Amino acid sequence: MSAPRSQEICPGGMPTLTIVVSGTDPHFQWRKHGVAILGANTPSLPLGPVGAADATDYDVIVYNLCGSATSAPASIILCSVDFNCTGGLNPQDIFDFLGAWFALDPRAEYNHDGHIDVGDIFSYLGAWFAGC
Repeated sequence: MSAPRSQEICPGGMPTLTIVVSGTDPHFQWRKHGVAILGANTPSLPLGPVGAADATDYDVIVYNLCGSATSAPASIILCSVDFNCTGGLNPQDIFDFLGAWFALDPRAEYNHDGHIDVGDIFSYLGAWFAGC
């Protein structure tokens, strides 16, 4: 059994966790932070759009005639500095953030102090250089 892969995703992204198993007649039970997800009984678990409540660990219990096994956990990590949601950090994220900041786009209110100002630029750049 392979473990699902952890993923960094921008808020609102739609990741899918997948597990590969061998054997006959497997049954699956996905769990979110140790709690069963009702109806999640396939080898793939589509999520999305993800928000803060979804940024946690997921695992899956695989059952077959021989017993059961639990996968290692996979984490969904929200990466708000991937501003253009390309799946990784690159300088274009900074340019896109600055474009939104100059346009007074609400997404540029990065430090959550209630208004768009130069503090948002410093907060965003600090987070971008630190990575997800």
